[in-house]
Amino acid sequence: MDTAPAPPAPRGPAVNTPHPDERLQRALDKFLTRGGPFVLPEGPPPTALLPAPPGGLPPDTKLNAALPTPAVIPRPAPREPSPTPIPGASRAVVTTDAVLAGLDHVVWSVSPDGALVYLLGGPVERLFGHPAEFFLDKSDGWLSALPDDDADRLRAAFAGLSAAGSFVVEHTAGGRRVVTRGRLLLRPDGRPIRVDGSTTELTETATERELRAKLAVAEEALRATARLGTLGRLVSGVAHDFNNCLTVVSGNAELLRELLPADDPLRDTAGEIVAHVASAALVARQLVAFGKPTGACSGPTDPANEIRVLDRLLRRLTGEDITLDVLLAPGVPPIPVGAGSLAQVVLNLVANARDAIPRHGTVTLRVAEAVVDRAREGWPEGLPAGRYVALTVADTGVGMTEAVRARMFDPYFTTKGPAGNGVGLATVAEIVRTAGGHIEVESAAGWGTSVRVFFPPADYPPAVVPPTAPEAPPRPATVLLVQDATRVRDLAASALQHAGYRVLEADDGVAGEERARLYAGPIDLLVTDVGLPKQDGRELASALRAARPGLRVLFASGSAAEVPGPLLPKPYTPAELLAAVRLLLDG
Repeated sequence: MDTAPAPPAPRGPAVNTPHPDERLQRALDKFLTRGGPFVLPEGPPPTALLPAPPGGLPPDTKLNAALPTPAVIPRPAPREPSPTPIPGASRAVVTTDAVLAGLDHVVWSVSPDGALVYLLGGPVERLFGHPAEFFLDKSDGWLSALPDDDADRLRAAFAGLSAAGSFVVEHTAGGRRVVTRGRLLLRPDGRPIRVDGSTTELTETATERELRAKLAVAEEALRATARLGTLGRLVSGVAHDFNNCLTVVSGNAELLRELLPADDPLRDTAGEIVAHVASAALVARQLVAFGKPTGACSGPTDPANEIRVLDRLLRRLTGEDITLDVLLAPGVPPIPVGAGSLAQVVLNLVANARDAIPRHGTVTLRVAEAVVDRAREGWPEGLPAGRYVALTVADTGVGMTEAVRARMFDPYFTTKGPAGNGVGLATVAEIVRTAGGHIEVESAAGWGTSVRVFFPPADYPPAVVPPTAPEAPPRPATVLLVQDATRVRDLAASALQHAGYRVLEADDGVAGEERARLYAGPIDLLVTDVGLPKQDGRELASALRAARPGLRVLFASGSAAEVPGPLLPKPYTPAELLAAVRLLLDG
């Protein structure tokens, strides 16, 4: 008995087929026989692959690859390889799968409901972290493998396809920069069919790689500079409080020594306290100078005195295996550079000299006055000749080639690898340039290096008051004392009153200005801390000088601050305070 053939099975909304899209196969055959880039075919897919749902898609269907998949389109089942000969090759054959795996870019297609139809190409796993099969059953496709920001940009590009028709987006995939291109395909009636596209890794030229490497170095240097700035602000704040404490300790120790009988052994103990406070203050000043560079146009500064202050720090910087020779000529004039900026110049040059010495050697730091002739070789044409202060740092290290010497002051240029950031010498060059100076470098591979910095002399004296007082009794005067630390203010006020001065007190800049406004009599001298709440000492001095022309000002600071007038370094003893006040009032 013959059996009637079974009726064909009804076709559902999505039917798996073991055969590929015929147009895709033709495009691959064309790629194999003619070469060139692989181009996705246009036009609607076969009905067996992407049948339209009953009634068709509504005209306002929106494409969005991020939407959940209503019905996942299964991946085509594996098929037997169909070898395709390569023209010009006698034996070699290649399968379609092998060609797809060898593509330099990823090709993909997304259906209108957001389902991933196919994902092909060799870089799939490298760019997206998993083989293509992993993404075919995911509603978000390969977008789930991208960084959030890049995935959001692609979702927005898909959502805008109805109006734009195509998109090109550069983004990150697998830690690599890629470009994804997508194109919307429509039926004749305007309904969407699918989105076809590709994702290609962007290759960099040697120049682009070099620029990217320089950018990474520059970004790290900026982060290091920001960290240094943060450290500088922290150190400055700590030094301010630390110096206030030292001022109280030193002042009371000095008063105790004066009150004790001459033969009392405690006098020597009080003297030791004063001496150790001075050592602690020097350490605080060195830390501030290293961590907080200041403006190069400030000053003036006595270079020989500042290098004496930095001597201990410099010897720790060079270490035990390197000899540091410091030669300071007498009578060197001050220079128009702040103490902090000069410290930056010296510390960076000495550190660079140290790094140039493999094991044992010598670094020589020399400061002397020099007379420059206009005909000096390499002297800038626009820079005047004449008297300069020459600061020289020489080493017995490995020296430099001409190529390195030509770039040593370039920002972010370094020969130290990860240990260097290329900021130190660039900072030196900027400070010297701003001060109106010049830098000369002599070096040869194997013969060491000598860096000579020329600073113009300042046209006014250093803003540091020497702690020596005349023996004659002081003349009557009124002193406005502005200091936010109560114990320091009490100590200073007591010393001034004991010496015969009338003292007006205030604990911040605003209060100091108000105290001066309400006082009807003359004020002979303002003694103010630089770092004050509400209004700093410089602003207070400017306001009071405008209201009281001729007012003399003595600044006090423990952080090598740049101030427009004489500076009394903190911590100070009552004797040093009185000496400074006498010199200003009697000068």
